[in-house]
Amino acid sequence: MEMNNTSWPNLYKSYEDVEQRIEQKDYSTAVQKMRTTLEILVKLFYDKYDAKCPKDLYTQISVLSDVGIISKSSTDNYHTIRIKGNEASHEYREFSQSEVKRIFKLLNSEIKLWDDKYCKEMSAIQASSLKNYLKELEKKQEYEQNRDTNHDYDRRKTIHDYNRSAIHEYNRRYANHEYYRKKKLEELKKESRKKVRVFSLFLLLISFCLWHVISLTSGNLSFLLTVGNFLFCIAAIHGIITGELSLFEVIFRI
Repeated sequence: MEMNNTSWPNLYKSYEDVEQRIEQKDYSTAVQKMRTTLEILVKLFYDKYDAKCPKDLYTQISVLSDVGIISKSSTDNYHTIRIKGNEASHEYREFSQSEVKRIFKLLNSEIKLWDDKYCKEMSAIQASSLKNYLKELEKKQEYEQNRDTNHDYDRRKTIHDYNRSAIHEYNRRYANHEYYRKKKLEELKKESRKKVRVFSLFLLLISFCLWHVISLTSGNLSFLLTVGNFLFCIAAIHGIITGELSLFEVIFRI
């Protein structure tokens, strides 16, 4: 196909590169280069209308179609070339010669249509419509970005509040657990002291009885006296050590 290589040198150079890849039977690379050529072609529309070009190729094509600058047939061809180029770049698939020729035929027809029609058509209405559409698109993207940011903030705040609530609940339960644990421990200690006190009093009672029995007996009961004194000493020492009996209580019982 003959092309004006002076008006659009980048487009012409990229197109020649595609032809060379096809001649070399490097079909996968050729399809990638077709997508690159399409990017240059689409960029020419925005340069022509002095409009800000969107970032991704899909949006660039969709905007031109929505505004009515390119026909539905051209839109379909553009997207076909774009999709096949993505497959060649990212999926590393192999292309047959017939498939490559079919895609190259679409690219040829769209470049010819640009050269014969699109580059010569430029109305103030189209230019205004394109710029207004791009402004609305930019506002929409900014709104969605802010919405996503606010949503992310709300999500993080919700998680933070939940964590604070969970920590507060854990601390409350832990405090209650410690309170009841200490209370139970105190009750066990009191019960233990009570048992020790009863045992100490029991030993004192036995020793006291033996002491009086020995005192009232006139016979030689040194053995019983020794046992009684021994039990009394044990009871007294046990009571003093455990804190259940004071020294005054021991002397009083004597």
